[in-house]
Amino acid sequence: MAPLALFAALTLALTLTGCATPPTVRYYSLAPASSLSQPPASTLQLEIPPIALPERLVRPQLVVRSAANPFDVLQQHRWAAPFNSELHDALASGITQQLGAIDVTAGGRLASQPVYRIAVQLRQWDAAVDSQVQASFSWTIRRADSYGRRNLAC
Repeated sequence: MAPLALFAALTLALTLTGCATPPTVRYYSLAPASSLSQPPASTLQLEIPPIALPERLVRPQLVVRSAANPFDVLQQHRWAAPFNSELHDALASGITQQLGAIDVTAGGRLASQPVYRIAVQLRQWDAAVDSQVQASFSWTIRRADSYGRRNLAC
């Protein structure tokens, strides 16, 4: 085989291999890189149910704004877990660490202590590629055993 024909065949083979290789999927998480949990400093008990999300964000792919479209779904950029779980776990971890509280959402309540329920709704999530995320939340706090009493909302 002539050197030129060999070079052309090799180039064609490499090109076709590159086209046949699927794009790399990248996974993202809102969890901190290291999650060394310390024992709670108080007996404050919190229950944080799943966060209410806009329907457009209930998907494994990242959703961003771009100049061309109001929303772009990035097929090769995905959450490591469902976005609702990622957001809930990051928020619950941050709140309990800041307050030195115990998250009893999955159980483990102390019957002698009140439980405060924090209901959160994501109102706005604007992310741009290679930029920041702007988020807006609303929340309500109430004692889990205080039906009909005042709630604290923002």
